[in-house]
Amino acid sequence: AFEYNPASGGVEMSFLSILRGQLPKAEHILNLQDELTALSTLIASPGEADKASDTTMTAAGSWYDGPSVSLGVGTWLVIASVQVETPSATAAKVCAKLWDGVTVEASGEQSSPAYTAAVSLIHFTLAGIRAIASGTATLKISATANVNTCILKAAMTDYGAGNNASNIRAIKIA
Repeated sequence: AFEYNPASGGVEMSFLSILRGQLPKAEHILNLQDELTALSTLIASPGEADKASDTTMTAAGSWYDGPSVSLGVGTWLVIASVQVETPSATAAKVCAKLWDGVTVEASGEQSSPAYTAAVSLIHFTLAGIRAIASGTATLKISATANVNTCILKAAMTDYGAGNNASNIRAIKIA
């Protein structure tokens, strides 16, 4: 709730202040309305996507796309996660990048030792800020590995809570 301050002429206002008879000036209400409209526009325009199903990464060194999101004009905070399962008894190096197909916003690399009886799960969370001056841009998270048959996961292997292990979220910040 906003609190109106008659001494400073601030735009903070609550219904409680109106009940107390501290009515704001008309220009303060208009300024507050403009600020709330701008804020609701930012909040109402997030982008998000989750990977719908697993993808087997059949070719070592090839990039496999996870979820993507298309963004319009503005400045966006983009956070993406991807989970990759490596084959059992195989040491693996896995890389991920947050990008638009050309420009890389963030990247990472992890390795896993060869476990004899279990697969390894490697999880990345990458973030970047993208300013889009005109048109739209599609950002995605992609992964590659140095071994065949890794799996780009849609859901956690154990105790899954839906298809959200690989996802992308974007919030318009300006």
